[in-house]
Amino acid sequence: MKPTVGILVRISDDREDERKGVKRQEQDCRELADRLGWLVGEVYTENDTSAFKRRKITLPNGKKAMRVIRPEFRRMLEDLEAGRIQGLIAYDLDRAMRDPRDLEDLNDVVEMTRPRPVIRSVTGSLQLDTDADLTNARVLVAMANKSSRDTARRVARAARERAERGKWHGGTPAFGFVAVKELLNGRERVVTLRPHPDHAAWVREAMERLLAGESLYGICTDWNRQGRRTGWKRRDHRSEEVTTWYPRTLKRIVTAPAVAAYREYDGQLYPAVWEPIVDRDDWQRVCTLLAAPERKLRGFNNGNARKYALSGLVFCAECRHVMVSMTATRVIRGERVRRVSFVCNQLATGGCGSMRIETEHLERYIFAQVFIRADSPALRAAMSAQADDIDEAEQALHKSIVDGERRLERVEDEYDAEEITKVEYRRRRAKIMQQLEAHRALLAKATRSRVHTRLPSGAELRAVWPDKDNTWKRTIVASVIERIEVSRHPAGVASNLTARRDEGPEVFSQRRDLHRAQVLRQRVEVQWWV
Repeated sequence: MKPTVGILVRISDDREDERKGVKRQEQDCRELADRLGWLVGEVYTENDTSAFKRRKITLPNGKKAMRVIRPEFRRMLEDLEAGRIQGLIAYDLDRAMRDPRDLEDLNDVVEMTRPRPVIRSVTGSLQLDTDADLTNARVLVAMANKSSRDTARRVARAARERAERGKWHGGTPAFGFVAVKELLNGRERVVTLRPHPDHAAWVREAMERLLAGESLYGICTDWNRQGRRTGWKRRDHRSEEVTTWYPRTLKRIVTAPAVAAYREYDGQLYPAVWEPIVDRDDWQRVCTLLAAPERKLRGFNNGNARKYALSGLVFCAECRHVMVSMTATRVIRGERVRRVSFVCNQLATGGCGSMRIETEHLERYIFAQVFIRADSPALRAAMSAQADDIDEAEQALHKSIVDGERRLERVEDEYDAEEITKVEYRRRRAKIMQQLEAHRALLAKATRSRVHTRLPSGAELRAVWPDKDNTWKRTIVASVIERIEVSRHPAGVASNLTARRDEGPEVFSQRRDLHRAQVLRQRVEVQWWV
């Protein structure tokens, strides 16, 4: 009876996905099957798949291990063990495997399965009929594994050298750049990058807005409203570009080392040969802001976005508890009207529950004061002095973090060299990590404080205020206001006005606004930072 065998074909590198190599291997394997009189069942194709590179995975028992990830190879072993195929044909042993563990797994299946599966290769290098065949296969796999390690070492050294020289590593240019190509050895290669005529300005704009306190979500919402295109094609390779911006996409763009003319390799940054799009110090500050532990981005919906611009700043003057926003719907003249208020809530904050103020009126009152305050000479002088202090603090914290990371590397090297015990390693590492986390938190705080030193003028705020999101508004307000305390409505003062006889709508509106402003001046006390 003719056995039904599987064919395993593999090519390590096929970036263009042309599949020419695996097709040639399959043709040669089918010709061998015909000569042997075997039937061909399944073809297991591993195109653009390494049989050498290992990744860290979690085993079923929870332990971490390094393994070569080859789903098709594993599927072939399962079919061989289940009897769905009775043998295997590969083009060559090094096409079938380059990791000794894979060979042993194949041999285990062969030895445990009855009738014994037949294993062959076109070149004759793979055969597991006898102990001598297995020994020969083990030697050849060990040699192939060493060859792969030698190649990987040479490639890694060349890549490191390119990084140290600041050369582009190839591939798709970072957003904001276009590739500069030259013909080298008959092939067109990317030799460097140059700023994109439009996208580079977008990256700079995003940087400036983030450092001014805006959120990724707010910038993406603005750009989507403008109809800006991301510059990437759809996954189905249709000609039109993707138009939707997402916070995670923008975050990846602005934190890419390339935009600051850095070349990253193995966690190390090297100065690159191309022109930077943004200032390197500003890039580092944005990276610090977006890497802050308390910052949790939840995709496009941005679950952490402030719902109201004064959230967290409004306090009850009676019990000193923070006031929270609550929505109530009332029927006025037959229409349902939705009103939002800041409330001292017993259940939510443990407050007295006796204070309430309408959010819309309070915001209008506070925003007008912020615009005036932004032009204060005293505030401008304080911001300038604060910027100098922040610069010194950032430099000192950066140095402390670098020193801590170097100490951590030395401790790990000592442990790897068995110069210290595991107990000592854990103790010293925990101490260094605690210091690092504290310094990183302080650096993030100092970087966030820089937003306060970039406060726009009152005229600039008035011009852009209607178009900004509440996260940005909250950042601006919090940069000049420490807290807002709300007192009870003044006794003997009307809470609602009605139009007088023969009083026109415009006159009534002006009188009502003046009345509200007078009431708010009595009820609201603002504590300014400066």
